[in-house]
Amino acid sequence: MVSAGANPSASVAELSQLIMAQIIGDQSVSVEGITLDSNTTHVGDLFAALPGRNSHGANFVEQAIENGAVAVLTDSVGAEICRHVVSARLIPIMIVEHPRGKIGQLCVRIYGQPPMVLVGVTGTNGKTTTSFMIAEGAKAAGIKAGMIGTLATFIGDIQEPSIRTTPEAPEIFQLLHRMYREGVQVVVMEVSSIAIAEHRIDGLQFDVVGFTNLSHDHLDYHGSMENYAEAKGQLFTSKYAKKGVVTINDSWGKSLFAQGRIPLQSLLFAESSASGVSSSDWYGTQDPIGNVHLRDPSGENRTFKVASPGAANAMNSILAIALLQNIGCNIETVMHAVGHALVPGRGELVASVNGFQVFVDYAHSPDAIESFLSGLRGRTTGRIISVIGAGGDRDSSKRPDMGIEAATFSDLVIVTDDNPRTEDPLGIRQGIVTGIESVPGSRWEVIADRRAAIARALEIAAQGDSIAILGKGHESAIELKGQLIPFKDADVVKELVNRV
Repeated sequence: MVSAGANPSASVAELSQLIMAQIIGDQSVSVEGITLDSNTTHVGDLFAALPGRNSHGANFVEQAIENGAVAVLTDSVGAEICRHVVSARLIPIMIVEHPRGKIGQLCVRIYGQPPMVLVGVTGTNGKTTTSFMIAEGAKAAGIKAGMIGTLATFIGDIQEPSIRTTPEAPEIFQLLHRMYREGVQVVVMEVSSIAIAEHRIDGLQFDVVGFTNLSHDHLDYHGSMENYAEAKGQLFTSKYAKKGVVTINDSWGKSLFAQGRIPLQSLLFAESSASGVSSSDWYGTQDPIGNVHLRDPSGENRTFKVASPGAANAMNSILAIALLQNIGCNIETVMHAVGHALVPGRGELVASVNGFQVFVDYAHSPDAIESFLSGLRGRTTGRIISVIGAGGDRDSSKRPDMGIEAATFSDLVIVTDDNPRTEDPLGIRQGIVTGIESVPGSRWEVIADRRAAIARALEIAAQGDSIAILGKGHESAIELKGQLIPFKDADVVKELVNRV
């Protein structure tokens, strides 16, 4: 079972002792922390001035120094940008050509990883749901759990907002130490492909990692599915993890499992009895009323119920149980808590009125839309009405496929805005409509205003129908032209329903 040792503390190290690098200035300066953000720099910090997409972090060195930075890490370009500032302030500068790749190593030297059990979850869809289920299962086993991910950061029962799925390395290490001081024994972390590619988890060692699936997403960043898969696959190496559980329902999972770069268990989920059952370590099916039938690696069979609709949630629950079992938890102790976990914005039933139900789900990739809506079909006697948009400044190539899946599994699709960001919302909506139009017999409406789109769905729904509001899930704002406009799908539904 999980355990914790003595309380570690961040060490103070001389600059010259941290990493091999060219250092200009006083090499004996004591470093107490590291940061990538000039706004949150503290006295004693090493400020990492990294090259960015829009500007170089070296442009913010002066502000970091004013806030207490005692040294700067950057590349040769950054060194030239801030040369006059650091020389005038007598601040030493550490120069390496790929500074982002050194942040994890620096964090290990400065902070160290506290002796807690660390569980990582990666995949295109299901990271948040699986992580939340793991945390709930750990609680049922009497273990104080922490969680770092898209939904929020949890320290036991304390919830704090998250900026991104996987934070930057200094924030991760600081959070881990804070959690440890609060008595957290197990931390489950969502690990995004971008975080792996950008070295945010470098220096961490996970006790066990899990893979959910891989489907079309983030190709604007990775360029191809092969590159995307390779980034995910790095988590399943000895650099980051001791062992893992891989869902092999798609070809990417099968390939990852076949590589076997660390000890791995396989997980197969099927709608019904299927060939290859005996070859997987974990195997599960789900019956029409929501019962999940699980066979564990010892061959023992168990049955439990999953509260949220859809085969994906059933599959996520099995992965959560498998990962919990791999850190020493008893399956019988955790499985019912895992199954009953209700994750905000993930298959969340937010209203049941006039004989129809309204669900909010974070599905924003073609595979996630297909998975959620197909699962919803099994528990809907009437029509499925979907409200769907797509995020701006993100992978535009997936939008037609999102429209195809929404139209295939819905009786009516209402296309609306999601987070347009800086992109033209009309073009985003048209990308989705292009896919819908290719589906024979499809029906759709376009209502740009998201509140009006939800209101329209509520207006036309009848007894037995299900409304699926997809894309934003737990999010509490719409991002438009640099502004965050307060908007939470679940709250808007409740507000509109109460007016009826």
